[in-house]
Amino acid sequence: MTLSSGEKKFFAIFSIVAVLFVVIVAGSVAVLTSGHEADDTPYVQVASGDKLVRVEPLKYCSIDLAECNREVLDPPARVPVKVGETMMLSLSSELAVGPWTLVVQYLTAEGSDIGDEVFYPSDSARTITLDSTRDRILAAVEIKQPSQVEDEFGFVPRGIWGIDTLPDGVEVPAQS
Repeated sequence: MTLSSGEKKFFAIFSIVAVLFVVIVAGSVAVLTSGHEADDTPYVQVASGDKLVRVEPLKYCSIDLAECNREVLDPPARVPVKVGETMMLSLSSELAVGPWTLVVQYLTAEGSDIGDEVFYPSDSARTITLDSTRDRILAAVEIKQPSQVEDEFGFVPRGIWGIDTLPDGVEVPAQS
């Protein structure tokens, strides 16, 4: 089968365009990703009202606690949740793939109510919703990811995420 000169020109132009397309896409990807190391540090996305906040860990270490990103804990992220609103926590896949724990603190008429530490096994939950009501004002949230190091109290956390959710204008009463 012989090709006419028009068909030969078409295939030549098509081949050049295809090669240029591949070169441009590959070059763009290389430029966009160069100098950007993959960061697999787990995080928590917090949504409340019209806010969406990415919460980085206060402290995060290797699984054996040999290397940590900081020596002193940063202050917790501030994401105020108004009374009557719901807060949604979404864990990154790097955090939800393993076990983790959740502690939620509320303000009530009786004072501060710190709930039990709830354990979530690997791949069990990625999204949690928490309500702030007049009777139970959402004050704080803490998420911990365990390491492989154990002490007399249990597994030492390798990662800690803290979120101050107290609504603006609300103060925690002093403990007597």
